[in-house]
Amino acid sequence: MELLAAAAAAEVLHPVWRDPLWVTAVTSGLAAIIGAVAGLLTRSSRQDRKLDEAAASAERAAASSEAAREGISNNHNTHLRDDLDRIMQGVDILLHTQEVTARRLDEIGQRLELHVVDDDDWQARVERRLLVLEETGQ
Repeated sequence: MELLAAAAAAEVLHPVWRDPLWVTAVTSGLAAIIGAVAGLLTRSSRQDRKLDEAAASAERAAASSEAAREGISNNHNTHLRDDLDRIMQGVDILLHTQEVTARRLDEIGQRLELHVVDDDDWQARVERRLLVLEETGQ
């Protein structure tokens, strides 16, 4: 009897961590916790990458806007609008000069056309003159 009492006492004092159901529950719980932590770390890593990409994009946009600002600002005392107006005046003068030159070239071309002899007419005149010379014997 003492042996049965000792065996019963051993079962009562049997540690919980030797129970297979308890070990399975703890293992499953640890796996779930590790999975959750890994998921959070992965999500955090993705967010960090997205933040880094957004920061790089913002830096590129800032550089582009700075380049654009430098492209439209002056480095001297006159206003940009005054500079553009002065350039447009030069373009207007250039266009007027081009129109005058085109008209003068047209006039010269018309005068040259008066001096150009039609080849067919010229050849006919030469042939007539040769016939006259042959008939007269000269």
